[in-house]
Amino acid sequence: MRRALVGATVAVLVLAGCSSSTKTATASPVKLAGKVNLHGTKKVSGGSLAVEVYDFYFEPTFVQGPAGSKVTLHVSNEGKASHTFTSSQLGVDVTLKPGDKQDVVVTLPAASTVEFMCRFHQSGGMRGAFVVQ
Repeated sequence: MRRALVGATVAVLVLAGCSSSTKTATASPVKLAGKVNLHGTKKVSGGSLAVEVYDFYFEPTFVQGPAGSKVTLHVSNEGKASHTFTSSQLGVDVTLKPGDKQDVVVTLPAASTVEFMCRFHQSGGMRGAFVVQ
């Protein structure tokens, strides 16, 4: 009886850990100083990319794109709080209320990593970066 109970408990834990609805952190393509809430990396395709803003992370957290390319980001706030999409290096500072959507056009630098963040929640790990390829 005891073995059956232990086996059933392990099976439940394994199945819970494999649930497709569970959000798991992904490996970071670059290291950013401080806390970063990791929610994936995507490559720019066709000059644009959707970036979803949640409470309190960006998805994707890292955007990969060709050096010097002009990129249109379709930014949408899917969270319940107001957030910003801010990059002082790229001269971008957009505030989005819950449900807001806005296109943001940026030109990636010739080389380097450029950070973006939410000014309101940066200290909580709401940060990401453009990774130039």
